[in-house]
Amino acid sequence: MASVSRVASRILVPFLVVLGALLWLVLGAVAWAMQPPTTEQLATYLDDASLAARAAEARSYGNHLMRPELLERARFKAENLSRQNQGLAPLDPEVYTPPAAWRGMPTTGTVKVLAVCIAFADKAPVTPVETIRSKLYGAGTGSGFPYESLSAYYERASYGKLHIEGEVLGWYTTSNARSAVTETTAGREELIEEALDHYDALGHDFSQYDNNGDGRIDYILVYWTGEHGAWASFWWGYQTSFWATSYSVDGKRLGDYSWQWELYSWPSGSYTPLVAIHETGHALGLPDYYDYDGNTGPDGGVGGLDMMDANKGDHNAFSKFVLDWLTPAVLSRGRRAVSLAPSGEQPEALILFPQADGQPFGEYFLVQNRWRVQNDTPLPTDGLTVWHVDAQTDGWDYLFDNSYAGHKLLRLMEADGLEEIEAGGGADAGDYYRAGSRFGPDTAPASSGYDGAASGVRIDDISLDTVATTIGFRAEAGPGGLPTAALGLLLDE
Repeated sequence: MASVSRVASRILVPFLVVLGALLWLVLGAVAWAMQPPTTEQLATYLDDASLAARAAEARSYGNHLMRPELLERARFKAENLSRQNQGLAPLDPEVYTPPAAWRGMPTTGTVKVLAVCIAFADKAPVTPVETIRSKLYGAGTGSGFPYESLSAYYERASYGKLHIEGEVLGWYTTSNARSAVTETTAGREELIEEALDHYDALGHDFSQYDNNGDGRIDYILVYWTGEHGAWASFWWGYQTSFWATSYSVDGKRLGDYSWQWELYSWPSGSYTPLVAIHETGHALGLPDYYDYDGNTGPDGGVGGLDMMDANKGDHNAFSKFVLDWLTPAVLSRGRRAVSLAPSGEQPEALILFPQADGQPFGEYFLVQNRWRVQNDTPLPTDGLTVWHVDAQTDGWDYLFDNSYAGHKLLRLMEADGLEEIEAGGGADAGDYYRAGSRFGPDTAPASSGYDGAASGVRIDDISLDTVATTIGFRAEAGPGGLPTAALGLLLDE
């Protein structure tokens, strides 16, 4: 089934909260997997009672769920972390053999993606192809940092492990007016096929975009000219997958693609790759971390503090872990001094894993230094972020997500204890753990598990080194016993 990200965070939370959040989004030029409605559109959808149906449709597309291959990889890695933590031999890599059908865009190495630009007889393009090419694949020397280039952003996010290259084809101009396009899945795919056939006839090699050899082009970004339509309509921005299994080009079928406007305010404005950066997170297999429906399950997502929530800042340490960019250190018993470099620059984080023994990849706390460097430059302050992760599975999928489950897959612990995110609000500087802050069984929020049981997790003695941009703290986990060895980090007595 096609997977389409169709809604913005906090759509069905109280009206004033939504209006405020959307106003911030519009003014801040933020765009999500499916672009959120404007304040005026939202008022219309509330008035005509269509908003609930639109949000319900979003759930059926499944973009709040992680790609199965990433899930299996993360389970394998976490179990090996747990085994190493217990002094056991690692699992044989041969046990990690997900089906080929689960493969998507590779998360490491050199990966080629394709952008196709489509114009219409009555809707001329405004942006030169070379501008789009530079904003997608350029070296990152232009304006707009840290979103100056898709390639530059992911080079930094992955610590140099993912190199995105590619080509931009277009503008291909159809002979018909845009109104002649049939506004259905088939109509959209026929338009894409027409453009691809044109460039295939000119000799372009499409086989180069099958990076993992599974017979599919991994990811295409499709841009179109003209005005955008109503929210969640055909002429809106979203990601989906190609349905037509009979179509192929250079022996390759089509996989995931994003469908988006050249310019939101066409024919004015200028092109930005921010939407492409978020959509590429989906192509890599990440879920949306925002809350699709404030009336069902947990509220607030991660408060906008992540690229897969509000197109803001870097990917969080949990996402980097499942994408194979970062391997956290683990502390499951004892107390240690820890020093973390900024996760925007170094692949460092700490799992406080009190249930590591016998319950690999279950519920734990993940700590990272979110200093305002590199992709995290736009964030509100410097400090530690503490994530409550519940990555338990049923053998096929996570039991929890950030939209509909009883509690979240990924929850940001708010250092100020105000729980504004859990009420549908946004993250702010008060949610960071800084000097004088602490986290433990007797703080608000507390370090208890979702079942209310004490985890034994504590974080205190926090200090920020403004010269080195490192953050030191004391970490404790488990009921006691010998402290664990560090994995990749120095955990001193």
